[in-house]
Amino acid sequence: MRGVVRRVAQTCAALSATLGAIVLCGWALGIQAIETVLTGHVSMKPNTALGFLTTGIGLNFALSRLTASRPLSRIFAAITVFIGAATISEYAFGINLHIDELLFRDVQRLVDPGRPSYVTAIAFCLAGSSLLFFIGNKLSCRVSQVFALLLGTLALTSITGFLYGVPVLYGSSIKANSMAFHTGIGFLVLSCGLILGQFDSAVGKVLTAAERGSWVARRLLPALIIFPVLMGYLYLRPALNLGQVRFAMALFAVTLVVGGSLSLVLIGNSLNTAERRQREFMQVSMEAAAAVEISEQELRLITDNLPMLIGYIDTSGRFVRVNRTHELWLGLPANKLVGRTVSQVLGEAYWQSTRPARDAARRGVTSSSETICPTVYGDRRVIATYAPDIDEAGDLRGFAVMVVDVEDQRRAEAALRQSEKLAAVGRHSSSIAHEINNPVDAAMNLVYLAREQVHDEEVKSLLEIADGELKRVATIVNETLRFQKRSSHSELILAADLFRSVLVLHSRRIRDNRITVERRDRAVEPFRCFEGEVRQVLNNLVANALDAMLPGGRLTLRSRPATEWKSGRCGIVLTIADDGKGMDETTSARVFEAFFTTKGFGGTGLGLWISAEILGRLGGRLHVRSSTSERHHGSIFVIFLPFENAAFGAVTIDNPPSSIEAPELT
Repeated sequence: MRGVVRRVAQTCAALSATLGAIVLCGWALGIQAIETVLTGHVSMKPNTALGFLTTGIGLNFALSRLTASRPLSRIFAAITVFIGAATISEYAFGINLHIDELLFRDVQRLVDPGRPSYVTAIAFCLAGSSLLFFIGNKLSCRVSQVFALLLGTLALTSITGFLYGVPVLYGSSIKANSMAFHTGIGFLVLSCGLILGQFDSAVGKVLTAAERGSWVARRLLPALIIFPVLMGYLYLRPALNLGQVRFAMALFAVTLVVGGSLSLVLIGNSLNTAERRQREFMQVSMEAAAAVEISEQELRLITDNLPMLIGYIDTSGRFVRVNRTHELWLGLPANKLVGRTVSQVLGEAYWQSTRPARDAARRGVTSSSETICPTVYGDRRVIATYAPDIDEAGDLRGFAVMVVDVEDQRRAEAALRQSEKLAAVGRHSSSIAHEINNPVDAAMNLVYLAREQVHDEEVKSLLEIADGELKRVATIVNETLRFQKRSSHSELILAADLFRSVLVLHSRRIRDNRITVERRDRAVEPFRCFEGEVRQVLNNLVANALDAMLPGGRLTLRSRPATEWKSGRCGIVLTIADDGKGMDETTSARVFEAFFTTKGFGGTGLGLWISAEILGRLGGRLHVRSSTSERHHGSIFVIFLPFENAAFGAVTIDNPPSSIEAPELT
């Protein structure tokens, strides 16, 4: 739209300059019809034509996109103002500056030959002043618009005077020359160019905007200007025989009805269109708002369920937004966190420990710090990441903060290092067992030979004791080598043999702590299993039971065939029970979680988790029952292994169970 309006303004400027040039040619060639247009009326004076020429050229320069053309526009504007001001001075002070017939001699018998009308002089002052202020700041543009509007009003008044036959409106008097009719037309065209040429002015915005109000203004404004003037001309011109009052009033009434009806239709259509567009816009806005709300809910759902703290804090360290994980970790609702500082909620130590990350974020770099964060679960090792929020001006508005719990990861890394150490110890113990086995065999042979050569019963008794101890050492060495060996395939084995091999490894602790071992072997048939894996589980459970008992305690090992009620599978149940202090319900529910331990320093929290994982891979289950009562206290771990299961082929599980339900057995 602005391009169209610019072209209209340039056309007005070109018409003004063309009008001046044509009239000057008429004066040069002596063509009176060009000078006067209307027969019997005064002509357009040469200085008037020159003023139109300079103003039109100046306006074209002002509308040009070339910056170098703007000073030329001011020069032509100054010439126009000079023509108008000099003419006004001649009328005001009764002097003759000899500029009226500077170009051509006026042959008409007038008061002042060649001098433009005082109305024309005022109009040129207004046009030149408007052009002088045409380019500049907002105040300058407003001043230019005021002069242009005054020029248009003066031009319209003069044209109306011609049409209505009121000479005083176009400057006709005994002591002054009058304005020519086409001079008024030229000023009206020039004022339109000056008004439309400034798009950022109040009038320019109304006429050039894309809204419906501007559309109505562009269509009604010409009608509002032309129709009243034209109808007045029709009412008052006797030459058209329309001078009768009744006819004039009737025509006036018809004009009002038609004009008002058309205006009402246009305005109504515009309002209807605007209302429809508003409804469409509101519908689109509501749909967009709903989509934004859904997106926000989805984003909130995602952030609230991520196992990390996600929030936004301002530059002073106050919480602005937090996700639901804050409530789970810190035990405070979101409305009690927002507005409080991080140091108030998490402590000054945490706030200072994350300062390096914040300092880096203030420099525009996303950075992280590893520190200790207090939570309702205790102190947890976390990584706090700060991402800067920088506005368009480059100023820091706040930080997007993400806090990730790495406590389990660090414990896993420590457990892995410990496992590597234990594995190294195991490999070393296997090597030692190999080295010990040969000397033990040799010593046993020597003791045997010595027993055959000695006849003293006391010495023979001592040698028998030594032989028994050497056999026990040999058994421990063999069980150690057997424990280190991993099964590559399932084997048939008795439950009693599994228990016996595990007890051998812990015989020293059992003897030193005076632990009573009670065995109940009801599963007398061998069953097929991966011996190494099952022995590892039993060894871990027996070791935990010995850790839980006080000296003089009782360890119970039981085996029996059983059937699982839910699945109908047949198998064997191995039970390891102790009379230690037992575990409460909370601890019992978490014993199969990775890294959960009650042993403090030295405990990895992986033994029972790995045991449950092994049994799950073999198709079995592990369950615990525990009591802390004074009369009946202790823990019972129950293993169920099926006789026939796909695990002995190739069954794996992706995630080890965190807990194993009790098998329903018969």
